[in-house]
Amino acid sequence: MWKHVFLIMLFWLAVFAGAQAQDGLYKVNTGRPSRWSVGIMGSPDWEGRFFKAERKESYDGLGPSDNKDQNVLLSNLLKANEYAGFSYTAGLHFQYDLSKRWFARLGIYYSNKAIRARAFVSAFDSLPGHAIVPFVKTKSNFPFLEIPLTFHYMLNRPFDKSKKGTCYTDYSQYNRKKPLFYVFIGPAYATNLKFHDYASRRFTALNTDTTNTVYVNKFTLHHAGVYAGVGLMKYFSQHLFLTADATFRYFPARWYSKKFDNNIDPDTGLRTAVSYHVVDKPWSVGLQIALNYHF
Repeated sequence: MWKHVFLIMLFWLAVFAGAQAQDGLYKVNTGRPSRWSVGIMGSPDWEGRFFKAERKESYDGLGPSDNKDQNVLLSNLLKANEYAGFSYTAGLHFQYDLSKRWFARLGIYYSNKAIRARAFVSAFDSLPGHAIVPFVKTKSNFPFLEIPLTFHYMLNRPFDKSKKGTCYTDYSQYNRKKPLFYVFIGPAYATNLKFHDYASRRFTALNTDTTNTVYVNKFTLHHAGVYAGVGLMKYFSQHLFLTADATFRYFPARWYSKKFDNNIDPDTGLRTAVSYHVVDKPWSVGLQIALNYHF
């Protein structure tokens, strides 16, 4: 999907770059654009997960217990079994200029948080409770909807005080000849877009070789976290500009919808993801390339 996004972006870049000679690339129109802009973004990512044992009762071969060592063991096993790799994020964002050096951005992104594993980690109805079971390598796509709200601070010097202007739009129009740099940070929310089987996390019933993958229903897993990074902006005309952001994303907080807070699905009898008392903390680094239009 992200490959198609980049091809579309390159096409529009070629179209507008060819037209810029006729429009006068650096000519400033006194009737400046509004404070609003919209962009389409694609990002190749390197993504993975941190794991932390939950501070609650453990599950071992004897059933629920006050001993939390099993949660720590499970966290270490998941860390050893699952590893980071390439993925992607893409979508739309909306920007609004707040002041001479600040603008805000609201994103609506599709982010694929793939899970890669060397084997699978199983919970047993017998001691020791959890173990890595040798298996073929697996990769399962896990799509999320991400909604970040970031605040961007321009590092370039403001335009001369003799020039009139009340927001960053004014500054950008006076300085289209050079790239403009900024730093940004802000909160983000994410939720899973579809039903997901954890191929690398399974449950084995007592006195049987049958294993069931644990799972999560769509829109029942929620994350809260942060986006942060550095970026640059380059205008091609009064309205068209490119942004490139080196972005770090981290989601340390996790919760489930109330309808999904039991360990066993009453309809199927299968284990849900909350059976694993370890908090997944997704992270990723990416290069967000966006083509933007200033209204």
